[in-house]
Amino acid sequence: MQISNKDDTLLWQKLKSGDKNALEVIFRNEADALCKYGRRFTPDKDLIADCLQDLFVELWRTKETIGSTDNIRKYLFVSFRRRLIKDLNKENKTKSLDPDTDLKEEITFSPGRYRDWETDRKSTRLNLQSRIRISYAVFCLKKK
Repeated sequence: MQISNKDDTLLWQKLKSGDKNALEVIFRNEADALCKYGRRFTPDKDLIADCLQDLFVELWRTKETIGSTDNIRKYLFVSFRRRLIKDLNKENKTKSLDPDTDLKEEITFSPGRYRDWETDRKSTRLNLQSRIRISYAVFCLKKK
C-alpha cells in the first residue's frame, strides 16, 4: 500500500520518537517492494533477506538520529541499495558497483514479473519478521 507524503512524514516522526508500531507498519508496507528491488541486483534471496533485516534493525537502532523524510519508500530504497551493493562487493558476488551511480533506474514493478518471488513471499515475510524481532530482542538485551 502506497501512502501519501503527509502520511509518510507523520509515520517517520512516530518512528523517530520510538513508536514500535510505526516500524512494523513501515516494514509491512515496504518489505515486499524492497525484496523485489533486491532481485534486480542478485538472485540470492538469503542475502536480500539479510540486508533487509539489517536495514530495519539499523533503522530502529538509529531512530533518534536519522534524518527526516517525506518519502519513506525512496529513503528505504536508497539505503537498501547501498547496503546490498556493499554486501555484494564484500562477498565478490558481482562486479564492483557504485551504489550512488550504478543501477539507478526508475523504480517500477509489474505484477507478472516476479511470480516466482510471490510464491514464497509470505514465508519470506514471516521469516524476516521473526529475524527482526529476534535481532531487536538481542539488541535490547545488549543495552542492559
